[in-house]
Amino acid sequence: MKYFLVLVVSLVWLGMALLWGDTAFMPGPLRIQIPFDPAWKAINEVVATKTLKIWHEEKSQGKLVTVFHEYSSGSIVESHIDKIGVRPKLIDAEWIRVRFQYLISLEFVGANETLVLVNADIEALKRDFLGHEEWVEIPSSGKLEVDFLTDFGKHLFGQKFRLDLPKKRFWEKPPPPGPLEEEPFFKFID
Repeated sequence: MKYFLVLVVSLVWLGMALLWGDTAFMPGPLRIQIPFDPAWKAINEVVATKTLKIWHEEKSQGKLVTVFHEYSSGSIVESHIDKIGVRPKLIDAEWIRVRFQYLISLEFVGANETLVLVNADIEALKRDFLGHEEWVEIPSSGKLEVDFLTDFGKHLFGQKFRLDLPKKRFWEKPPPPGPLEEEPFFKFID
């Protein structure tokens, strides 16, 4: 009975670990020790460096929205969606194009402190087999946000800047190479 209980608990725990392993990391607000105006200027320079165009900008409210940028089109769209978002499964359609835009918010905290929040709005064009096309919102995996915040930090603080990402949990790490030389921890006795 004990072995059965251990087996059930282990299987439930493994199932939950597999489910949690697919979750994406979405960065929260980046708190920087820089006044609002230089941070706003740096955000605009990073947007220009990434060859993105600004669609809407309100400095008084700290909001900046870029124009949609076409990320990929053609036969490799599905793999590109997987790189930046969580692709829904399609049964009777195919992905044609994928595009994204940044929604950036800067918040004044104090004389020398600013919060920067970046969200990516990702859309993919779905075409069904009857020819009907529709833009579908794709949940972000956090990669675009992390890349933008990293570029922003490097622009302000130099090339050694990096975001502190959460460490991988043990079930997300790759297995050790080669077979294990040791005896297994549990032995089953017949």
